[in-house]
Amino acid sequence: MRIMIDRDRCEGHGQCVAAAPDLFDLDDEGIAILQTSEPIASDLAEQATAAAEVCPVVALSLAAD
Repeated sequence: MRIMIDRDRCEGHGQCVAAAPDLFDLDDEGIAILQTSEPIASDLAEQATAAAEVCPVVALSLAAD
């Protein structure tokens, strides 16, 4: 599984960080960034899915690897 962030859409609400703190952080501008460039490990797939579901501006998308 891979996660893509539409940084133009992200408004920095931080819901992804709350749902998946092992995967996301906010940069100095308050925009979401991934903490890894690798495919998401199966043990973090639930966090990734939760983060995509709670994003209020639908800035996150998931893709099968």
